Parts: sequence; structure tokens; C-alpha cells
Amino acid sequence: MFARSQNALRGRWENLWSSEQASVVRLVGREDVMNKLVYTAANPVQDHLVDRVHHWPGVNGLGSLLAGRPLRAMRPLHFFRPDGPMPETVEMPLTIPPELGPAADVLTELRERVRAVEAEREAERQRTGGRVYGRRAVLAQSWRGQPTSREPRRICDPAWRPRTSGRGSRRCCATAHSPRRTRRPAQRGVRAFRPCSRRARTGSDDSHR
Repeated sequence: MFARSQNALRGRWENLWSSEQASVVRLVGREDVMNKLVYTAANPVQDHLVDRVHHWPGVNGLGSLLAGRPLRAMRPLHFFRPDGPMPETVEMPLTIPPELGPAADVLTELRERVRAVEAEREAERQRTGGRVYGRRAVLAQSWRGQPTSREPRRICDPAWRPRTSGRGSRRCCATAHSPRRTRRPAQRGVRAFRPCSRRARTGSDDSHR
């Protein structure tokens, strides 16, 4: 529904999200969950877009999570009629699963680890002379903008990506990116395709050959 709403706002008809296979990672332990929480919250800081998480102008639930506030969204007037059945606002509470331990301890650890990321990136900029992109520059970006560089493609088949985050995933990831590991399934597919293609062209069945 969000994709449809955004397409209606921008006058677009194509896919809003990437049509590629989603990478779903299973978080098997507490440390895996904490790592992903820190990664999600501090992602704009990691890429030097802003120097502090709360400077990011987009959606970021860290502040609401730490303050115990729900995330609130307003009904988009460009997509829903004013007298329709959709509510004017919806809220989503953010809670800490009990499996992670006491909520206060989890939030304290999360706050400290996010601050550590902010300090690390600041020290990196001081060391390299780099600069932060900045909130104002982020807001000035056009929604029609595109990257000027290209991401390397076809390095690893998404089907071979590790689906588990935790102990042993580094070894699995290295195996998944091995050229031999990704080349062999492709070779088997080509060998299976050739006789089918030959039969389609000639109209004969050469499966006994």
C-alpha cells in the first residue's frame, strides 16, 4: 500500500521496490539482533550522510524506541478520500522482546553502541579529511536522482547468499562468493538447456543420444 501511495504521489506506474530477490537473514542469537538494531539505526552515520543519528531527516525509529514513543503515521490525503474508512492516524508501538533481556539494559546498550558508531565515523573523517554530506544536502536530493556509479553485478547468485546471521556465517559467506560454487550451478543449467533447445529447433527428440 505504501508503494501504491508513493506511485500515486509521484505519478509513477513502475515498481517502487526492487524486483530482485529479498535477502532474508535469520537472527539466531541476541548479539545478532543487537548488531542489526545498531546497523539499522546508524546506517546514515555509517555512510557519512549525517554525523548524528537524530540528524537524519528520514524515518528512523531509534528516538521513538529509546523514548518509549510509538511511531505515528498520518493518512496521506493524495491517496485516500477524506470521508473514507481509513483512520486519520495509525500508531505502531515499539517494544523490546523479553528474550533479549531487561528492556532498560537493551536500550542502554543500544544507545551506547550507536554513540560509539558516531564517534568512530567522526574520528575517521578527522583522520582522512572527509566530510559529512549533511541533512540539508540530503533533503535537497531529487526523488528522480540516480547513482552515478554502478554496483558490481552477477558476482554472487542471490540463491547462494547465507540466510543466517551468527557464528559460522562468515565461512558460509566466503563459500557462497566462491567463483567455483556459483559457476557450477550455471554450468549444469546450460547443459540441461542445450538438448531442450535442440529439440525445439529441430522438432526431434534426441534425449536417447
